[in-house]
Amino acid sequence: MLLSCSAASLKGEIALFLSEYRMKPCLSLLCLLLLVSLANSEEPKPVKHVIDTHIHLYDTTRDLPMRWPPKDDKVLYKPHRPLEYSHVAKAAGVTGVV
Repeated sequence: MLLSCSAASLKGEIALFLSEYRMKPCLSLLCLLLLVSLANSEEPKPVKHVIDTHIHLYDTTRDLPMRWPPKDDKVLYKPHRPLEYSHVAKAAGVTGVV
């Protein structure tokens, strides 16, 4: 975690990070660019809408064979219907789905 945004301390943090993890040069450059952009970024502006672009709704109680999710998956192998999704999405601030 970066504790300061000064150029000298940022350079030190990056050097320490890269030396500890001995990353390949390409990945090191990517991390460097990410850290620099985070240090220079402004606070995010609030958005009007949060759109969920990938959801799975299904009903395991129907009399149809299902290849996914596997029956031994206790978390996923149960009905996940629109009403359940609506409650979860609203609590997370989601305003729409495609």
